[in-house]
Amino acid sequence: MYVQFFGLHRLPFRLRPDREFTFPVPEFAHGVAALTAGFRGPLRIGWVSGPAGVGKTLLLEQVLDAVGGAFCVCRINQPLMSTAELLKTLCLQLGGGGTPEPDPGGMLAALERHPRPALVSIDDAHLLAAHPMRTMLELVRRLPSLHVLLAGRDDQAGRLAVEAEAEAGRRSAVTRATVHLAPLTPPLVAEYVRHRLTAAGGGERSLFADDAMRCVVQLGAGVPRLINVLADGALHAASLRASQQVAAADVLAAAQAPSWTAALARQRAKPEAVSAAEPGGEAGRGASLLVTHRGRSVGVWPLEAGRITIGRALENDVHLDSDVVSRNHCQVITEGDESTIEDLGSVNGLIVNGHAAKRHLMRDGDRIRVGDFLLLYKVG
Repeated sequence: MYVQFFGLHRLPFRLRPDREFTFPVPEFAHGVAALTAGFRGPLRIGWVSGPAGVGKTLLLEQVLDAVGGAFCVCRINQPLMSTAELLKTLCLQLGGGGTPEPDPGGMLAALERHPRPALVSIDDAHLLAAHPMRTMLELVRRLPSLHVLLAGRDDQAGRLAVEAEAEAGRRSAVTRATVHLAPLTPPLVAEYVRHRLTAAGGGERSLFADDAMRCVVQLGAGVPRLINVLADGALHAASLRASQQVAAADVLAAAQAPSWTAALARQRAKPEAVSAAEPGGEAGRGASLLVTHRGRSVGVWPLEAGRITIGRALENDVHLDSDVVSRNHCQVITEGDESTIEDLGSVNGLIVNGHAAKRHLMRDGDRIRVGDFLLLYKVG
């Protein structure tokens, strides 16, 4: 592993948000400070916007760490859910895990009776469909003790959330604030790479030659997530050459690796909110994974052509936060009308319909156990 070769203490370019590697960009620090001060005061709605991979999740987590002690916090990290599922999630997390009321009206009434100030954090908020988004913001209008912190992309779904948030603000005069994160400028990219290498124990050495850094600037487009994938692969390529400095050829080699192809595909993807589960809505005709955790709905993932990864690490397409789920637990490959789930060397494996499996061609109604999560495969 290149960590030992370059004399580093740990991996410098992991994809998982890590506050010890936080790069002090003024916009990021200002955003954390503004939202922290806001939620300690009258702020009711906070919105963190920006393209994929620029650090929205890390900013959100730092704000929650700063103010979480003053609130009963509800975290929603996979918001592909219907209005009923949203309300159920809120009741379960804010109500101490008790059984929620069976109907939306009863759940709304239960939330109105909640005694403590509550802060609902919704990451990837652009995936929340229009109706549950409006319901969430209507709750903010109705419940003075409820606050919401949203983080999402600058795409069409993200704009829908901003418009709904603005409408809620106009109707109820709630206090709101918006923080925008943009890709790094070319000079900041070099500083970002050096910052992470120093934090990982690299000292003041220039591990990237000038031509290599120019390649990182050009290919990474200022997006920290892409820069991390590229720099990680380039360091690995340099270590294989037994070179103590990364050259442009190493960066180009990293740009040919499957990890870079997958990162680019994820960056360019246009995720859309799913509303098929809304009352009166028409269900989609394709296949999807319905994910639950101990009976609680986590989200719905439509399966389109290609590959999605599932695991505990945040870089996975489906993030399952549990100690009994491996970092990269499994993957689903969809080709045409067929989806196959494959174990990726996980510790606890896959349990498909009660039986251990390494690879399984899924059929409608299959129940796949991944750690303490249940994945239900549905067609139509």
